[in-house]
Amino acid sequence: MSDIVGSNGQRYLLVTNVNPSTGQVVPGGAAPQATSAPTTSVASSATSVTLLALNTSRKWASFRNDSTSVAYIAKSGTATTSSVYLLQPQGYLYFDDYTGVVSAIWASANGFMRIEEGT
Repeated sequence: MSDIVGSNGQRYLLVTNVNPSTGQVVPGGAAPQATSAPTTSVASSATSVTLLALNTSRKWASFRNDSTSVAYIAKSGTATTSSVYLLQPQGYLYFDDYTGVVSAIWASANGFMRIEEGT
């Protein structure tokens, strides 16, 4: 994975460790091992919604934008359309070593964010 900064200053995350059979993000390298990784869904929204609450036991989290709209992800309680991470429709995002709140807002509400949280 690597961060890419677009010409508009928006940060994008290039994920290279996706299982082509399942489409799931595969934690790799030095990512912490989890004993549990339940999958949840959060409905997309044109206002900021919490994807994950603070969880000091979190080892990693992965997100799939199961929507036809762009999602903006923030490592904070409130996401805006200028948030750091822009996730294209059907795009994936992976965080490790982050235990804080994660929120999102979509350009339009028409799908879900599929989330796995490894603890």
